Amino acid sequence: MAKKKIENILQYLQMPLPSGRKYSKMTKIAFGGLNKRYELDTGELSMESNISTKEYPCLTPSEQREATLIDDELYQRPIPISMSAFDDFIIVVYCEDNKIMADYIASDGEVHTGILSEKKTITQEDLDTPRSIVQFNVYDTPTDPLTGKFVKKLLFFPDKASMFMRIVKIEDYDKFDKDTADTDVMYYYYNSGRKIYMTVDVVTETDKEGNVTYSRTLKQVGEPNCFACSGMDVDIKEYKNSTPEIDESGAIIYPPPDTASHNGWYRNSYNSDIYRWCEYPTAEREEEWGLNINDDGSCEEYGFVKDDAGNYIDDGGKAYGWKVSIPPTMPDLKCATVHVSRVFGVDDDRVYASGYNDYTNWNLDTIDEYNDANSWCSPSQANTKAGGKFTGITTFQSHVICFKRDFMHEIYNTKNPFRLQDIYAEGAIDQRTIQDVDGKLIFVSEDDVKIYTGSNPRIIGYNLNMSQFTYAVSGTDNRNYYLYCEDKDGKMYLYVYDTFTEMWSEQSVACRVLSFAHNKNGMYMLDEDGIVYKMDTDTYDHEWSFETDLITNKTVDIKHVKKLQMLVNVEEDADMQVYILYDDEKFDKNTSHLVYTSKKAGKYPIRVKPRQTANYGFKLHFEGKGYVKLYELEIFIEAGGDLFV
Repeated sequence: MAKKKIENILQYLQMPLPSGRKYSKMTKIAFGGLNKRYELDTGELSMESNISTKEYPCLTPSEQREATLIDDELYQRPIPISMSAFDDFIIVVYCEDNKIMADYIASDGEVHTGILSEKKTITQEDLDTPRSIVQFNVYDTPTDPLTGKFVKKLLFFPDKASMFMRIVKIEDYDKFDKDTADTDVMYYYYNSGRKIYMTVDVVTETDKEGNVTYSRTLKQVGEPNCFACSGMDVDIKEYKNSTPEIDESGAIIYPPPDTASHNGWYRNSYNSDIYRWCEYPTAEREEEWGLNINDDGSCEEYGFVKDDAGNYIDDGGKAYGWKVSIPPTMPDLKCATVHVSRVFGVDDDRVYASGYNDYTNWNLDTIDEYNDANSWCSPSQANTKAGGKFTGITTFQSHVICFKRDFMHEIYNTKNPFRLQDIYAEGAIDQRTIQDVDGKLIFVSEDDVKIYTGSNPRIIGYNLNMSQFTYAVSGTDNRNYYLYCEDKDGKMYLYVYDTFTEMWSEQSVACRVLSFAHNKNGMYMLDEDGIVYKMDTDTYDHEWSFETDLITNKTVDIKHVKKLQMLVNVEEDADMQVYILYDDEKFDKNTSHLVYTSKKAGKYPIRVKPRQTANYGFKLHFEGKGYVKLYELEIFIEAGGDLFV
């Protein structure tokens, strides 16, 4: 029987004819996500400069920052400290001529300047302390909910100063009716080219029959072109009997006030320009301020007229009595927040809460007196983790959260007494890193960025590959978390975390950032040169770039890029270049392999066949200027190739 003929079977040492190399295709339709920790086949970007995730899944540049102009001139302050924003205005705090100043920059570009404090010598600590500015709405008549109204104030810490939130211009001062003027705003008008700032002062007068009358006056605050915001804008509080007694001669008698023995600033109502500071009186105080010290510890100012019974009496129709301003027991808060109509704040070691609906009330409960409207204070609980200084405080999910560098505390209860509870062994390095972003509390610890939603904080900054944060400030527009930070080598970074996509992006920065702020007009940034930048400008005239991670197609075999295909939209006056980097090559504009340069505007596909080469991996480097939108990217990879072509 004849053998069967076998066809198409390779014999020993026989090689097959090539039938074509195999290739694979990678398609990317979702861009974004910065990853500096892993740079191999992650599908994310290992380098970015001025890139945004705003239009995810497409890849676009970030909006260009623009410096703030006032009357077509650059707004800049020589020694900036910090910045905050409310409604449609921003507040910039800075130092000038041994004064701590605050610029109120309105949405129309009008700048109003206030004085927070003035010192003989400004220390470096004064300049390095960021100001904590909070809004407090005071209800002027808590017992009358129908006719009362809120007076909105801005409180500055640690300066212990305040100002009205609304500043209203008087167009014609001669026709201005002070009797109908609002008591919850600060007015200004121009006099010989200078701004004069005023507030409405309600004056109470009592005649000999005990009848009370009210009148309104306009009181100038500060100097021309500058208003004063020291003393918390607290009205002088009157302490004397509301119905004075009248003796046989018709003189008004005011019994000695009980508050005369308390700490406070006192003045004689006969001469409103005389103020005297009175601590629990001592002989030294008696000599220094000219005080008479009574046996019960109360005190009086020389010149007061008293009758034989020791009562303050009227002399020539001028009533004498005590009036006291802001209690001097107000703590030295370094940062604060507002919750349940109280100011909550921290110094290094303690947590405080003001009295209800009164940011000037810091009177604590005593053994003899308790009131749930009083203020409150508590030291942090002493355990191993909670032994450091407080670094920040914020309101989150109807609770007040207090931070140390390595611990978090939460304040419970809605009225005095409150309760301070330890929650997690996580902390924030700076008050300025703590932001509530769309119901998520994000903050920076010493070694990572973390997010807190009510349970144990989790890490979200792992991809940034930061071993240590030595300086960090942040801000939010309620979607993005803006983070400027520096590492132990002093290198500067500006990252943006998009809470919608849960991705990071990076923008270029060349100067230390002091503050971020956001209001209804947009997002702002203050740098150490004293310039305020608007970040969301809808312009894209700056340069941008990004790199993919190292693409190996999950093999270390020799391979080459056979073809690139992209779908892009290039706006007018914009351009884009695409480079291929091989293996561990660093980008060099002069030597790297340029494979495409845009030549026209519009939305169109791009098809590129680069020269054949071969490596185990490659990166794509994109750079350009102006608005370019990348929709889709396809990479055809073929095995083999000629090395070093």
